[in-house]
Amino acid sequence: PKRDWSSDVCSSDLTPQLVVENIGLDISSYFSYIVHNYDNLPEYMAFLHGHENSYHQMHDRPMLEVIASANIEKYKYIPLNNFFRSYPFFNEESNVEGIPGLMLMDHWKKLGLPPLPYYYVLNCPLCAQFIVARERILNLPKEYWQYLLDIVTKSPKKEIFIWCVVFEFILHCILGENAQMPVASDWFSFDYKVKWWHELPQFCYSDKEKQELGIPIEDSSIKKRSWASQ
Repeated sequence: PKRDWSSDVCSSDLTPQLVVENIGLDISSYFSYIVHNYDNLPEYMAFLHGHENSYHQMHDRPMLEVIASANIEKYKYIPLNNFFRSYPFFNEESNVEGIPGLMLMDHWKKLGLPPLPYYYVLNCPLCAQFIVARERILNLPKEYWQYLLDIVTKSPKKEIFIWCVVFEFILHCILGENAQMPVASDWFSFDYKVKWWHELPQFCYSDKEKQELGIPIEDSSIKKRSWASQ
């Protein structure tokens, strides 16, 4: 049935267990759930925020089927989006007036994460939808998750937005994955392929690997020189 968007409250058979303040985008909801349920987390959890046809979940099947098909017992953390980005580890200046740049190196340091080489290229499963095992969350104390929640709810407004973007780039690292996260063909029981790899894939894959993933093969020397010149 067509949804009535004029209503402030949507009808549902589900009873909300926790209602959080609308601040900090989807990331604050994730951290709130972890903090409030830290002592009774289920064995596996799926964190979602996109609607069924959201641009970053380009699977050929419904999201619930994607979740049910995940090989989570083997991998403990699996991105639910087939949407990745390669991103160099540096402090990006702002190119939008009034919005600070993505100072990834500075934010990384504030979180106490292990240092990375300058311009190390992260493979980031973007838009932060994933399945994760309880053990990955419990590897960090509840106090640390509370610290992350405070960052995205109590920082200055402009900084909250940047923190939310930063967490989309590095949440997989906090949950125990390598910064340059590899893609596994058996994450799911169906044939999984990355549908969109946004920017700089030439740093991470050979031409053969890019061809297998469906990534356009371009002259990588141009961007390599441009990054090296900065």
